[in-house]
Amino acid sequence: MTDDVDDLPRDVSLIHWNTFGVASRAEFAARITSLHELEKLTARLHERGLPLTILGGGSNVILRARVPGCVARIDIPGIDIDHIDGGARVTAGAGVRWHDLVRYCLGQGLFGIENLALIPGRVGAAPMQNIGAYGSELADCFESLTAYSTDTGASSRYERDACEFAYRDSVFKRRPELVITSVSLRLSHTWSERSDYPGLDEMLNQQGGPRTPTRIAEAVIALRRYKLPDSRQHGNA
Repeated sequence: MTDDVDDLPRDVSLIHWNTFGVASRAEFAARITSLHELEKLTARLHERGLPLTILGGGSNVILRARVPGCVARIDIPGIDIDHIDGGARVTAGAGVRWHDLVRYCLGQGLFGIENLALIPGRVGAAPMQNIGAYGSELADCFESLTAYSTDTGASSRYERDACEFAYRDSVFKRRPELVITSVSLRLSHTWSERSDYPGLDEMLNQQGGPRTPTRIAEAVIALRRYKLPDSRQHGNA
């Protein structure tokens, strides 16, 4: 990424940066792929007195027609697994697509987030609203996250209690200066079925066959696709 704000792309369309397809434009725009890039961009914007707007996958966001300062999309990649105690600590970069993480963990025989399949957005946004669906929520398997403060320039680790998780809520909704850069989950190699949520049990019965974590995820995907249109064709949250 450039060292000079003036070298960033200007007057950038954000229509493909939000799932509603709102025709918004940013004064400047940047893609952030590392903590170092975020630190550097924040410092440059502070020097110029320009505001910073953070985007992930652009879901659950309504953008203004013109966004002043710089809009930065968090694209920090990477998934790391540390196998411990019959399961694993899975740490993902904030820019990883949430559904890609669900599929990856299923492929590794790690369970706990299969009911959260096909939720739009990136990993970094998941703790902000404590995403949940079909009887599960992020807090159930959350261990910790790292967040960078655009006010102080410091990164800190936040464990579960510090996040103040509630129904579709967390402390990060009230702390916009904190930019989540990675999230760690504690998943298990032993599956505990959660299928008694209204609609999910019926879908599984219709599909037939033995119930497995992958079958749960497939049923959730089918339900979500039935209820919500593809955001690539019809804008939605």
